[in-house]
Amino acid sequence: MSYIQNYQHIVLSTKNRSKTLNRLFVDKLYQYISGFFQNKECNLIKIGGIEDHIHILVNFNNQLSLSKEIGNLKRSTSIWIKQSGFFPLFDGWSKEYGSFSVSYSHVKPVSDYIQSQQEHHLNLNSEEEYKRLILKNGLIYYQYPSE
Repeated sequence: MSYIQNYQHIVLSTKNRSKTLNRLFVDKLYQYISGFFQNKECNLIKIGGIEDHIHILVNFNNQLSLSKEIGNLKRSTSIWIKQSGFFPLFDGWSKEYGSFSVSYSHVKPVSDYIQSQQEHHLNLNSEEEYKRLILKNGLIYYQYPSE
């Protein structure tokens, strides 16, 4: 028997980091995303965010292609968001996204981090947070022009 765990911390930003994810209805979006991952046989651990981005912690099904499924998630949620009417100013997701592997020993701290997004962003803007995540994970940060 093979033993594989594939925890991923995924970050999706709205197009141009527009603050279009209204907090009043964001739980409905999170429920939709939960169903998406459940249908893919992935274990969603935590989801949270603010008006211009979301964080997802998921034990990802290793039979799936991560980049393909993130594309499917972005496409599927964009359609749902536009049809739902809950987020009338939403204009899509950013072309870029982040996905960072998480060791089992860091699942709880990352989950807590996602849970505290509202408080976290009282002192840090979204762009700076994203830059820190990229650098913390040993990647090179590139500043992309607005979409």
